[in-house]
Amino acid sequence: MHLEFAMFSSSNSQHESPQITVLYDNRKHNPALMEGFGFSCFVEWHNKKILFDTGGKSSVFLDNANKQHIPFDQITSVVFSHHHWDHTSGIDELLKRISFQTKIYLPGACSSLQKRISKDFQVKMVKHLEKIDDEIYLLVLKGSYFFCSIYELALLLNTPKGVVIITGCAHPGIVKIVQEAQATLGPVQMVLGGFHLCHKTEGASAKVVKQLKELSVGQIAPCHCVGDLAIAQFKKEFGKNFIQVGTGSIIKV
Repeated sequence: MHLEFAMFSSSNSQHESPQITVLYDNRKHNPALMEGFGFSCFVEWHNKKILFDTGGKSSVFLDNANKQHIPFDQITSVVFSHHHWDHTSGIDELLKRISFQTKIYLPGACSSLQKRISKDFQVKMVKHLEKIDDEIYLLVLKGSYFFCSIYELALLLNTPKGVVIITGCAHPGIVKIVQEAQATLGPVQMVLGGFHLCHKTEGASAKVVKQLKELSVGQIAPCHCVGDLAIAQFKKEFGKNFIQVGTGSIIKV
């Protein structure tokens, strides 16, 4: 894996290994782009182009995507991790630009988000584990948020180097998600996204860091709702296998 700084993604090429472009994050990697509370990324692998979440502010999502030359009309799948605003605010602008043939995936109990999507689109509600393409899976687990149940979807890429997991907020628990992916597909090479550790105590987040290390996660790329304290803990524990992430990061697995 290596990290690039660029104003665009090579979206017309077929990638033998996944390339992940971060379109929206709390922190900025590329100074020409904007940061904001939320998450979105664009995944290219072989001839597949997958958009994961749409960030916390529609105009920022659209501006960042346009500056990185994201080909909306070529997107093959759209994946929403869950219904919270910091992951779905760009949905209306997105729906104006993608093809009706683009498949949209939602976690099973996400009716509020489903109502925002025209019936012209192909919407699939994922219940647990679903294969959506060659070596590409979606995993839905149940978690909680302020005492309310929430179902969240993670994207799993089963690469020759191991499984790459992309999460939005990991409300079901990032350790639980990794364990489930390992049990289903095998060793985990990388985990990227929000892990919802920003409100945890130093001891609680340190425990999660240690557990992921013990689960033999190869590389860690925490962002969005992980929080500065936990990110520093991941950096210290994972060393050279820690990946700094921000808006504009391009990660090649």
